[in-house]
Amino acid sequence: MNSVLQDAGIDVAAGGALLFLTNLAGIIIVAALVFLLQNYGQWKKGLALLIVASLGGYVLVPPLNTALHEIYVKNRPSCGW
Repeated sequence: MNSVLQDAGIDVAAGGALLFLTNLAGIIIVAALVFLLQNYGQWKKGLALLIVASLGGYVLVPPLNTALHEIYVKNRPSCGW
């Protein structure tokens, strides 16, 4: 029983870390957009940061999509037909 909980704990921790990184990328992207729209600082550096953060978010989304699909398939109610 303890081994099962430890394995689940590692999966939960990895999922939490992935979700944290995705949220962080989203916050950085939105902050960069706001700063660019408010003409705060140099727009070339801000645009470069926005592009890099967007690429980082693009890398993080597919694993989250896969994990969400697995959770959905695992927890969906079976049809009794």
